[in-house]
This record gives sequence, structure tokens and C-alpha cells, in this order.
Amino acid sequence: MKRLFLLLLSVLLCLSLAAPVFATEPDDAYDNQLLIDDADLFSDSEEKELNDYLYQMSRSANAEFVVLTVDSIGSVSADDFANEYYDDHDYGYGEDRDGVILLIAMESRDVCVSTNGNTYNRIKPQKIRNKITPYLSDGDYYYAVEKYAALCEEKMTAPLVSFRCIPISLLIGFLISLIITSAMKGSMKSVTKQFNATSYVRDQSMQLSQSQDTFLYMHLDRVPKPTQSSNSGGGGRSFSSGGSHHSSSGKF
Repeated sequence: MKRLFLLLLSVLLCLSLAAPVFATEPDDAYDNQLLIDDADLFSDSEEKELNDYLYQMSRSANAEFVVLTVDSIGSVSADDFANEYYDDHDYGYGEDRDGVILLIAMESRDVCVSTNGNTYNRIKPQKIRNKITPYLSDGDYYYAVEKYAALCEEKMTAPLVSFRCIPISLLIGFLISLIITSAMKGSMKSVTKQFNATSYVRDQSMQLSQSQDTFLYMHLDRVPKPTQSSNSGGGGRSFSSGGSHHSSSGKF
């Protein structure tokens, strides 16, 4: 019990040295419209509610969360369309223009999530897209936008562990554990090292009258050698553009 307590204490000391980093609140107000409903998926009241919600989540996360709905993207890929719209309308917070854009194209049934700036360090577009696509497929566009904003805000405001501290923390934890186990080992005065197993057998306690080796059976498994095959994935693609865009697109 004492050993378990000392081990837990060492782990807690190790974890306490990993310093969390929190996002700071933005100083400036957002001037851009964050919900652009060109496909007319929402009523006026819903559009206002969602835009206010996106605004609140954006301020909380120190980044701009944009939603763009369109009827058609023409012959342009969803990734290029979303990234160009983000850049052309000067979205993003700070020098790196941190933010995310969600594109919903009704005619081609394309959905694209694209990050810009430092948001990719916390938000992975494919994970966001995978979680909101079922709601888009069901026609629940309102909840899909709410879910998108909530997920982005959650990822951006979650504590970020500083990985620079982890090696130092592990080293300190190892040294503490080494000292504790060395002290425990030194206190075990009654235990001496034995070089063979005969020391643990009582005299005359075991006598073999007969010794025999009997072969019972053999079992052989045959495993076919795997052949090389291609994996197309299906369900979306990931894309990195020149600059700081990282996007993931697919169908809904």
C-alpha cells in the first residue's frame, strides 16, 4: 500500500509540471458577417441567431468561425472555393488571420471545412467535417452549423499542454521514483540474493520415482502472405494549399 501511494505521488508531481496554456480573449470586435446564407437555408430569425452564436464562439476562441452556404460552386473544387472566399473577404483574427470556414454547396452536395493560421494546431478539419456531415445529410442545417461552431470553440479554448515541459517532467518523476524505490530496497534487510532454486526447496520434500517425456501433438498454422492493395478511402479528402489553409471536403 505504501509503495502504491509513493508511486501515485510521483505521477502527480510529474503531471503538475506540465504547464497548460490557455487562449486569450480578443481585444477587437468582429466587423464581418460570419454567416453568409446565399443558398437561403435559414429564415431571417435563424440567420440572426446563428450569426450571433458564431460571433460569441469566435470571441471566446480568439478566431473567426465563418459559414458560407451557396447554391453552386461551378467547376471549382470545394476546397479552393472555401479558401478563396475566406481570403478575398479578409476573414481571420490577428496577424495570422486565425479562423475556420464551413462551406455548404447544395447543388453538388459538397461540404468543406478549412482552417487558416494557427487554428490548425488545434482544429483538424476532417474530424469536424465527419461530425457534422450526418446532420447535413438529414437536412438539419441549423444544428449542423451550431455543432460546427461549438466543436471549433471547444478545441480552441481547451488547455494546451506545453510539450517542452514533458521531457523535464518525466526525468524528474523518474529520479523521484528511483530514490523512493532505492530507499525501499535498502529497508528490506531480511532478503538476500540466491543464485539457484535449491535454496527454496525443503530437504526430502520432493522425490521423483519415475521421469518420462511424452510427445502429445503438434499444431501448425498457415497464414497467407498479404498482397499489396490500394486504398481509395472514399468519404472525403484532405487538402493543404499554399499559405496556411488546411481543409477537408466531401459529400453529404
